[in-house]
Amino acid sequence: MEKQRKAEHEQEQSAELLNNLGHVVKMEVLTSIADLKEEIDRGYVVALTSKEQYRSPLELVMHATMPGVIFLEYGNVQVAK
Repeated sequence: MEKQRKAEHEQEQSAELLNNLGHVVKMEVLTSIADLKEEIDRGYVVALTSKEQYRSPLELVMHATMPGVIFLEYGNVQVAK
C-alpha cells in the first residue's frame, strides 16, 4: 500500500512539474523521454555497458548503428588517453 501511495505521489509531482513548463520546453522534455525509452527498447543503453554478458549479444548491431564505439578495460585510465 505504501509503495502505491509513493508511486501516486511521484506521478502527481511529475504532472505538476510538466504543467509548470512552457509549451516548447514541455515538448522538448517529453520528446527526450520518448527518445530515451526508444533507445532502451532498442538495447542501445544496454549495448554500451561494460558487462560482457549484456553487451555481446548486441555488439554486431551496435557497431553497425553506432560506428566508432570502442570498449576499454574498466579502470584502465592509460588506455583511455
